[in-house]
Amino acid sequence: MRTAAEVIKKPWTESPPRRAWTSCIHERIDYIFISNNYWIDDERPCLTYAMRGHIRMVVSVQGPKQNVHAGVDGGAVVEPTIDLCYILGTLVDGAGRVCVPGFYEDVRASSEDDDAAFDRIAFDTTQYRHELGVQRLAQAAERNALRARWAEPTLSITNVQTSNGDQAFSVIPHKATAQVSIRFVPDQKADEIVTVVRHHLEHEFNKRNSGNQLSVEVVQVSQWWRSETSSPYFGAARAATKEVWGCEPLLVCEGGTMHTTCMLVDHFEAPALHLPMGQSSDGAHLPNERIRIQNLVNGQAVVYSFLEHLSKEGTTEEGDEGDRDELVA
Repeated sequence: MRTAAEVIKKPWTESPPRRAWTSCIHERIDYIFISNNYWIDDERPCLTYAMRGHIRMVVSVQGPKQNVHAGVDGGAVVEPTIDLCYILGTLVDGAGRVCVPGFYEDVRASSEDDDAAFDRIAFDTTQYRHELGVQRLAQAAERNALRARWAEPTLSITNVQTSNGDQAFSVIPHKATAQVSIRFVPDQKADEIVTVVRHHLEHEFNKRNSGNQLSVEVVQVSQWWRSETSSPYFGAARAATKEVWGCEPLLVCEGGTMHTTCMLVDHFEAPALHLPMGQSSDGAHLPNERIRIQNLVNGQAVVYSFLEHLSKEGTTEEGDEGDRDELVA
């Protein structure tokens, strides 16, 4: 079986690459298995059953037709960078709570199963602060760090740039741009979040009456994903992990997003599961990212054991002994 990376060389769209991908695998897919994410710490193996959705937005303020000199024109123009900094500053308060009206609408209430899973993890908030190198966390994270990271929506400003590419102290940029990263959760809808954030930015910008131009662009939307941990599919993964590592895996969520998960779930109408292999200290997506050899070897063993346990769960829901389940991995 070929992987998606071997077939699709660009983002998933309604295009020939999508048709090429779907034509190379069997139409009937019962399970989706993805090796992704990391343990919650360095000691306890995990299985991931949920991920937040992701909205990427670009917010720009345009002023003069070109950069101008701060000594010559400073005080005569309303600077786009100051406009941008102002509206960005209205998005999140000092406690880390998003100030956009309607941003927290439709957030799914925590279930008893979720609360039990979070409590079982026994997350050390003090150690987490130490690892981050901060004196305190956002207010919600101080109360429940795992819920803040996994089950609550967030808004982050991940980059700010201006047209002053040389970073000269005497140049006023004619344009300033920020990247805004929004994570949303079950049962929120991406289009509704985009609407309230856009409205808030436009409202705050118009209050300044600066004469500059505001642009709010949505670059990408990836949906949230959640799977049922009581399914035979998860049962096989739990049994395999315990067999290899000698302990029950922690059932965890992931604050990040993997766009292809929902893409596959929606297309094949099949449940998905993420198997984290790496430790929390592996430095995901950072310089010198690593994986411990033991985790790599045991991770492979978990996959083998998982397939064996899955085969023992029987056939598909129809109960036809002659049908073999198909797995996308």
